[in-house]
Amino acid sequence: MSPLPLRFPHRPALFRLACALGIAVLAGCSSAAPEPPLLQLQELTSTPRCSADMHCRTLPVGARACGGPSRYLVWSTLVNREEELKALAAQVTAQEKARNAASGRMSTCEMLVDPGARCDFAIGQCVAGGGASVRQGSPSQ
Repeated sequence: MSPLPLRFPHRPALFRLACALGIAVLAGCSSAAPEPPLLQLQELTSTPRCSADMHCRTLPVGARACGGPSRYLVWSTLVNREEELKALAAQVTAQEKARNAASGRMSTCEMLVDPGARCDFAIGQCVAGGGASVRQGSPSQ
């Protein structure tokens, strides 16, 4: 005895619509993978608005093989929450440390200097570079 085919004899248009929606939903689910932490960080810090230097900070991210961060990202206290950025930065750093250890990667052991951050008033955004007024992390640092 063969299984009975699934039919909707009275509502074929409804059946076609349900199938189309089901395929659309499944296609959406497969492409909704979470972004890697570094991409999230870059997106969150892509527009660091400011109106004063005190709004601008830098965040050490990643891990060089000999130690220290692999990069610094500029961010704004007007746009971002420090806790969220630090959590993502910790994930990126852990991932890079694991990759370095697994691959036996070496580096020149030159440490990156925190460039600091300042407000470029002409564009209203935080930019890297602050000279002596290096601002890293929270305002209390």
